[in-house]
Amino acid sequence: MAIQDNLEREMRACNAITQYELEKRSGVPQPTIQRILSGKTKNPKMATINKLAAALEINTSRLMEEEHLIREDRVLYSKAPGPSLDSENAQTASQKVPLLNKQQIIALGTASLNSPLLNKTNALVATPSAVSRKAYAYIMQDPSMNSPSEGIVLPLGHTIVIDPDETVKNGRIIVVKDKQNNLLIKKLLIDGPNTYLTSINTQFGPILLTSEHTILGVAVDVFRRLI
Repeated sequence: MAIQDNLEREMRACNAITQYELEKRSGVPQPTIQRILSGKTKNPKMATINKLAAALEINTSRLMEEEHLIREDRVLYSKAPGPSLDSENAQTASQKVPLLNKQQIIALGTASLNSPLLNKTNALVATPSAVSRKAYAYIMQDPSMNSPSEGIVLPLGHTIVIDPDETVKNGRIIVVKDKQNNLLIKKLLIDGPNTYLTSINTQFGPILLTSEHTILGVAVDVFRRLI
């Protein structure tokens, strides 16, 4: 979903506030607001977005997020190569991907899953999305991506499906390895010449994306834990 759609949605939610009223509250000129809503300005300055978000009393990420960044469903586990534990959903799933731990993901990078780093005891997760053969699943262990008030929620214990071949775009949830081999699950934010790794939980600050970071893939599905 483009920023003009997000802004229009939030203006409707804010008692159908008008462009002129939003100008008064935010200090952003009405013509600028009109250009964003019409789609003529597709990438407004971050300062403008911050002012609009503050005036609408929402987090900035609400204006930046894309619709359906991650598909949410139930997690389906099975031991390779056996069938899924949920046969009904397994029939609709397009394929199964291995459930990897942090060490396996770091070591694997963006290489093929046909690797000695993996073993036949890796659990499988059935995903209904069309993903590449490099895709895999991971259980969330990062509290920075959990904020129920901000739409997309990735609580601890939930499972995400990551595809290294998915296109990296502004606003997508991505998986990154840093120089210290830490695994980061963050939302990508492109702001002019700089690119940041941001958290859904506003208690965690943004991280400037540099050459010391390696993008390993994009999250395409999230599954609720079964227990």
